[in-house]
Amino acid sequence: TTNNRGICNIKYLFCGKGTYNIDCHFESDEEFVSCSQQRKIKIVDYREEVARLFNTVKKSVMSNGIVINDQLTPRDVGATLLDTFTHVDSEKLNKFIYYVEESLYSSHHFDSQRYSDTLCNYPGNSILISH
Repeated sequence: TTNNRGICNIKYLFCGKGTYNIDCHFESDEEFVSCSQQRKIKIVDYREEVARLFNTVKKSVMSNGIVINDQLTPRDVGATLLDTFTHVDSEKLNKFIYYVEESLYSSHHFDSQRYSDTLCNYPGNSILISH
């Protein structure tokens, strides 16, 4: 059911991580024709996703011949990136590393805003540019 502006809000609590298909259907009425929309959404654990992003960064660095071992802290990895790659935005990288450390080492809630900030500061292609 929609409000007077045609907007429908539905809240649903997903019980587990995974990819879900969401289907919405509107049956026609005297004013509007029927329509349907489908979307796929992915429910994630934000901490796990940040760890996955960090591991992607480490693998990209290692594919460029840089040695990154499991004993290095995220801060050490960040320093290696700054020393090795000239096109890395140091401010963004430092923010990314901050969120990686927070997700790995803190016990407080790591929410969607922190995850979004992590994505915004993800070094991405800047580490794939040859040094």
